[in-house]
Order: sequence, then C-alpha cells, then structure tokens
Amino acid sequence: MSPFDLSARAALAGVCVWAGLSTAMAAPLYTVTEIGVLPGCDGSAATAVSDRSDVVGYCAPAALFNPAFLALGDGVKAFAWRDGVLRDLGVMKDGHYSYATAVNAFGTVVGDGDSGNYNPEAWVTSASGLQNIFPNKGGNTRTALISDVGAIGGSYTKSGSGALSSWRGAVWTPDPKDPRKYRMTTLPIIAGGIDAKNTVSIPFAFNQSTQAVGWASTDQTNARACFWNIDATRSVMYLGMLAGDYSSYAEGINDFGQAVGFGQSYSSPDTHPILWSSNAEHTASPLPLLSGGNYGRAIDINNLGHVIGVSNSSAHTAEPVVWRDGEVFSLNNLLDATTGNGWSIDIVSDINNAGQIVGVGTRNDVSRAILLSPVQP
Repeated sequence: MSPFDLSARAALAGVCVWAGLSTAMAAPLYTVTEIGVLPGCDGSAATAVSDRSDVVGYCAPAALFNPAFLALGDGVKAFAWRDGVLRDLGVMKDGHYSYATAVNAFGTVVGDGDSGNYNPEAWVTSASGLQNIFPNKGGNTRTALISDVGAIGGSYTKSGSGALSSWRGAVWTPDPKDPRKYRMTTLPIIAGGIDAKNTVSIPFAFNQSTQAVGWASTDQTNARACFWNIDATRSVMYLGMLAGDYSSYAEGINDFGQAVGFGQSYSSPDTHPILWSSNAEHTASPLPLLSGGNYGRAIDINNLGHVIGVSNSSAHTAEPVVWRDGEVFSLNNLLDATTGNGWSIDIVSDINNAGQIVGVGTRNDVSRAILLSPVQP
C-alpha cells in the first residue's frame, strides 16, 4: 500500500487500534541493543528509527550531553546506525554541530545543524554530504520528518527574536527541475485573537502523507492541540478536548491520522496522556496511567496503535512506558533478561511500525542510544 493511500488505512483504523481496550494481554518483551558512541563523544541519544531498523540521533562530549536536553555546540555529531555499524554524518559547510531527527525507509536522514553561526538550519543527507535545504541565515529551522518519497516536514522562523509567534510549519519537497533544491510550502496558522503577535501555530510531528500535529494558541485562547490536513489549503483545525481540560499538545501522529499527546485540566496541574482518533471530530480519549499514577504524556504512535511516552506510578517518578491493546506497561519491566541486564531505560523518542522503540538508556552510569525490539511485535 502506498504511504499516501490513506483511505484504506482510515477504514481499518478504528478496528486495529485500541480494539482490545477490555481484553488483557500478556506483557510484551523487548531486547536491548546498544547503539554506541562516536569517537570524541561521551554520550549518545537515539531520536528516530525507520521501519527497516535504521537508527539516527546524536553524540556529544560530556560537557554538552544531557539526554533530557539537547545542547548545541562544538562536538555534537549526528549519527546513523545500520546493522551494527555507526556512521558519523558530519556537519554542513562551516558548521560546528549537527544532530539527526528522522530517517526514511531508504536510509535518507534529515536533521538540524549550523552553517557557521550556531543557529540551527535544516539538512538532508546527500552523496556530497549534508545539504542545507533552506538556508535561513539569522533564523532557525527544525526538522521532524523525511518521508519515503523525500518530503521533509518541520518548522522555521526567519526572526532572531525567539518569539513563538514568528514560527511557521513547513513542508519541503524536492524540486523536480533541480534535485539540489527544495520547494517550501508554509503551513497556515489558526487565526483569531486581537494581537497577531500572540498567535502561535507550530507542528511537532508529521506522518508519511505530511499530515501534521502540534499546538496553537492566540491571545484569547489557551494552547490546544491542532491538526494540519493535506487538502488544497493545508487546512488547520483544533483537535478534540477532554472534558475539564483547558490546554493540550499533540506530539505524535501515525499514517492513519491518529495522534497522541497530553492535556492539562482545571482540577490538576499534572498532565495526562491523550489519544486522538482519526474521525472528523478527532475525538480525544484518555490513556491509562501506571498503577497509582497521576501524571503522563504520550509522545508517539505507530500504525499498530502502539504508543510510547511516560507515566508515573504510586511508587516511582515518571518513567518510559508503552501502551498496547488498551494497557500501559513500564518498559523497564519488559526487558529481556540477557540483553537488558543492567540497563535502565531513561527516555523514549520514537517507535516504528514494527514496534521497535529508540531512546536513551543507562548502564554502569553511562548513557547510550538504545534500540528496543519486541520479541513478539
């Protein structure tokens, strides 16, 4: 099935995802593969995994590496990993750093890095190195997708002010007349409010057809999760809200158009994980928390309906989890006894359609990019 053929997938979406809400399943099991670290670096983090198990991310020296926060500076290096081989992707011309954010089924990688002034710009791998797809001197560009047909999704600002209102979502597609160039389509914002300088609409994630999700707000509305379609105008709309919520953010989307993220309610300062359906209303449903938990956040969803994120429990602070068939599992309780021995999973960032998960794990007080592979998908 073509990644752009969503009609058949949409028909199946309500059947295959969360069909087992009332049926308990056996806990899944995951093997752990350490990705490693590039020379000159002390820590590594995996940010994305393709359906063919290619892993991308970044490595950094000790002074800059923090798995919970990406620091930009000299020595931060983008990597690609395939079949046990770790490759340094380099930097753009005159650049100081790079980090990878996405990889497609053909091994093409996108990411961000500077071209001399430390401001992040968007790049894609090519035969000649990292190609700057949108020279944006003085501004910033972020990437989130490289589709299997070469479309790149992300966001940009041409302003150096740092104001969120200056950011815009975008999709870049290869120029058929010159493959070294890209054509940009800027995504619309949700209009409204009184002062346009306080109107924000930023996508965080894209699927293969370049549908996107993120959040939007005006000076008259709180932040709310939103959805960009692939119609002629790339129309944008708010996603549904849970009863009692005043804000929400969407962070992941699958090829069915289902989205995940989190919301906040008037009754509690803690966030709670949300799944949005692919129906016209994008109905919001809560995801369960670990036993005794009062906090959670969903980060990504694959085409099987598996969701990754974090939840706390009555005994622990927030920890990485996976939601499958209506249940939530702590990933640290699902590790294969041999490959998972000594590992603590700290962060999860992406899940592919085979159910493989990437992120950061710690063993012997050393942080490394890791790949979790389900023993049974």
